[in-house]
Amino acid sequence: MRFSICCIILMIVNDVSFGGMYSAAFKVKVLGEDERPVTNASVLAAFWDANAPGYGGGRHIGESITKLSDTNGVCEFEGRCDGSVEWKVTTEGYYPFYGPMISFTNVTALGKLEPWGSVYYASVRRIVNPIPMYSRNLNLRRPLLQVPEIDKEYGFDLMKADWVEPFGKGTVPDLLIRVEVKPVKVDDDFFVKNPEASKPRHKVLFIGFPNPDDGIQPFYASPHVGSTFRLPRYAFETGYENKCVIEYISDGLRVIQNDMSREDQNYLFRVRTRRDEKGKMVSALYGKIEGRFDFDQFGVVTFHYF
Repeated sequence: MRFSICCIILMIVNDVSFGGMYSAAFKVKVLGEDERPVTNASVLAAFWDANAPGYGGGRHIGESITKLSDTNGVCEFEGRCDGSVEWKVTTEGYYPFYGPMISFTNVTALGKLEPWGSVYYASVRRIVNPIPMYSRNLNLRRPLLQVPEIDKEYGFDLMKADWVEPFGKGTVPDLLIRVEVKPVKVDDDFFVKNPEASKPRHKVLFIGFPNPDDGIQPFYASPHVGSTFRLPRYAFETGYENKCVIEYISDGLRVIQNDMSREDQNYLFRVRTRRDEKGKMVSALYGKIEGRFDFDQFGVVTFHYF
């Protein structure tokens, strides 16, 4: 009995001395794409807690609560945390939805985190007739895809995931890819003043299409927040551009332009478009690129496409 009492006292002392646990309350309202409430959706709330001294620092999830949405699509949560709560929604027939991190701003005299009882919305997307697609992640390819030579254009076959002959196994040049690398002019004393700087470069990735009806267009959707099915359900019929230029410019210390920095960057594309003798479009292959194009000064190009 004496040992148990000591353990309880130690737990209380640690909680008070460490400080950062307070009461938090919020609501999640689950809606479908038609903005109608979704009933019986499973909502998980993870309340963050800081590790006690001596446990390596950092943070961990102290409490997890799962509830089902009511007839109005609402779940109410109350728990204790150090100021942050993560949450997600999973329900049969819908793609998972990851909500934004809830970060409370201040603490009242009663130890309650504000804003208290705020409502956060989840717009879940229904799984409707999923269509199988080819998936090629060039980030996982070994060896990595690399242009045979800098400053020259090469055809890339999306179906074969390779350069067209004679540089690879591809037969149809769906994309035309060129990487250019040019020096950035600096003052004569630049490296004297900045001895740790690397050689400044201006890197450019050109994506083109040999077929005038083919093309690409950007689409912005966060990979970390919202539905895991984040791109459009149907391909757009218009809006495709016949080229895409991505630049990275640095003077060795500062990044002047970086088109590869957006985490919400995605693309839709159309290739192998065919028209009949009257000029009517009769067929095409549509696809999507999840994430961005990446490339370096050695001509390595990576992207994840479907």
